[in-house]
Amino acid sequence: EYQDYISSPNRGNSSEFISRAIEDNIDLIAKRENYVQYIAKRPRVEKYGSHGLFTDANVHISLDSVAKEVSEHQGIVWTNILSLRREDAARLGFEKGEAWRNLIRGQAEKMAEAMRIPLEDLRWYAAFHNEGHHPHIHMMAYSVDPKEAYLTKQGIETIKSNLAKEIFRQDLLQIYQKQTDLRDELRQASRERMEEIVTE
Repeated sequence: EYQDYISSPNRGNSSEFISRAIEDNIDLIAKRENYVQYIAKRPRVEKYGSHGLFTDANVHISLDSVAKEVSEHQGIVWTNILSLRREDAARLGFEKGEAWRNLIRGQAEKMAEAMRIPLEDLRWYAAFHNEGHHPHIHMMAYSVDPKEAYLTKQGIETIKSNLAKEIFRQDLLQIYQKQTDLRDELRQASRERMEEIVTE
């Protein structure tokens, strides 16, 4: 959002940048309970019933219970925002909450490992916000045991890398196919040149 504003400082981009700055820091300026309510009910959240929170499959979510649990948690609660440009979200199929739900549910085990939390102790909640320029999710993650969990810079990079690989899988497959084609062409050209040298 900041880069968009710098390259084209218009009212729409400045509004997007201000909104994102507030969202990125809402956990610092609001109580945890308010943060949960905010991400679950803010405008443009994709709702599943009365709110937009989702978590593991087949887990019922009571917004009040989650807000209470998060606000009373004695350990670290990590908050993250995963965002894509609208054109990338459209191209990659991330314009709906279902794609984001499937992504995070599929990555839960790897996230728990990176945070050094046993999978059965991991709790995470997220909400999809279908913003105009940048569809995104807000996510919270923590361990039920406040003494557990330790997230290093390497752990953060591992989580980011795993998510990026999954989100951009189709792009990567095309790149890998081009690399394979180029490698095959190079092998064939080398083989033909070697045959020429041997013949000479």
